[in-house]
Amino acid sequence: ATTEIYTLSLHDALPICLTKAEGTAGSKKGKKNILLDIAEGFGYLVKEKEILFLLILASFVNIFLAGYNLLLPYTDIIYDGLFHNFYSKALAMEAVGGIVSSAVCARFVNKFRDNVLALILFLSGTGFVLILEPLLALTANVYLCLIPFALFGVSLTAFNIQFMSYVQVAVDENYLGRVF
Repeated sequence: ATTEIYTLSLHDALPICLTKAEGTAGSKKGKKNILLDIAEGFGYLVKEKEILFLLILASFVNIFLAGYNLLLPYTDIIYDGLFHNFYSKALAMEAVGGIVSSAVCARFVNKFRDNVLALILFLSGTGFVLILEPLLALTANVYLCLIPFALFGVSLTAFNIQFMSYVQVAVDENYLGRVF
């Protein structure tokens, strides 16, 4: 069977164009029962308690993270009398923390990859540093008030990198897509 495949190519260095390539499609697998695949994935997770625990933990964290992301823009109103555009500064500090954390994790990824306790500590760090925010707000110092947001970015990025690395290594290759 022939199929239409489009590839990106450079013509005269400008612009990037899509060109049609004729070819045959690879062997297609027969239709599978999607519900059966999902059930097999859940069966695998029930057997692998540690992975199931981490997935449930990450799911609950995402619920709280949605609330955090919903409320963060209101920091402009909360700090209106003290700081101008606090929300944008907090987002910038979170991004800087994420970049720093990803650079550190790239260097030490193998140290924490198989350590579930390290994952939990990184995740706990996200909550503990945000507890500092109301206390530091009493100082009325913008730089001190932004530190928890940078540390939040560090902790959350470290958790995400280590979590994804752990899942990729720990999950059986046949179930990896279903677990993700």
